[in-house]
Amino acid sequence: MSESAHVVATVKTWLEGRGYQVDLDGERIVSFTAAKGECLVEVDLAGRVLCQFGIDFDELRDLIAGTSTEDLGDDELQRAARYHLQTVTRRYQAPFLASGFTEEYDVTADHAVISFTHPVDDTRPDAVVAVLSRCVDLLR
Repeated sequence: MSESAHVVATVKTWLEGRGYQVDLDGERIVSFTAAKGECLVEVDLAGRVLCQFGIDFDELRDLIAGTSTEDLGDDELQRAARYHLQTVTRRYQAPFLASGFTEEYDVTADHAVISFTHPVDDTRPDAVVAVLSRCVDLLR
């Protein structure tokens, strides 16, 4: 078993032992949802744990416009997405930052995401699980 496969297996076993549904992307990424489905958590074996809160722009456009035919501009939609995500992440922000996570905001043509990211030593399963455990605790 390769080193990354060992880390993935350890992380997967740890999460499933706590009742999380785990999705794998080969031997590279382990992901699951937390915080009542609001957060996608990924263990990227490039050396980081990401706790991502996001919104799809089509979904947001439908929420804002409803049955109206009003077309929202990209700037307005991005402002609304950022406001929505800041509202959702407000209760998590201070604890994540105090725990050594950094906050990142990313916008594409399709979605907006606020991520709390923490580097991990991807060669040590115990180090990955320690950061992941802190992440899971913060999302409760």
